[in-house]
Amino acid sequence: MTHHIGALSGQEIRDLIEANELIIDYRDIDVQLQSAGFDLRLSEVEEFADVLSMGHLDFTNNKRRIPGTRPLKRAGSGWKLEKGGYYLVRVAEIINMPRDLVAQFKPRSSLIRMGGTATNAWVDPGYRGRLQFGLVAHRDLFLEDDARIVQIVFHHTKESQAYSGIFLDEGVKKDE
Repeated sequence: MTHHIGALSGQEIRDLIEANELIIDYRDIDVQLQSAGFDLRLSEVEEFADVLSMGHLDFTNNKRRIPGTRPLKRAGSGWKLEKGGYYLVRVAEIINMPRDLVAQFKPRSSLIRMGGTATNAWVDPGYRGRLQFGLVAHRDLFLEDDARIVQIVFHHTKESQAYSGIFLDEGVKKDE
């Protein structure tokens, strides 16, 4: 099967959502669907439980240690992120990546204009879960629950082996 080069269009994303549940648990497809991407909503914010603990990463992941986190205390309808803070945030939507798509996501321009940046990795073929990524607050920010904070963009790739790492099904309850 021959695929075009470049990002999937909004219509292609809509078709994959409706036919294959590419994205589920979205709030309003007509608001979240963009011309070449899909806006994802904020659902959880965490901070590091021990700011002095150090992560550890090695070649084989045998020694990998990811520092523990705890939920950031809510402030009314959302979360106040303090200038200079690094937070882990999770999106509300479940992403179901087929084996012939790869995705990346970037902060919405509104978040950047407020002083926030998102740090993230590629979304591999076969990944399923509620994405989690880093968010740096370069100034004080208030993010409401359900705020659209990043946009995911999908790209075709040759069908490949499905992702099977430790983050498969992250943030997804067993019955979802």
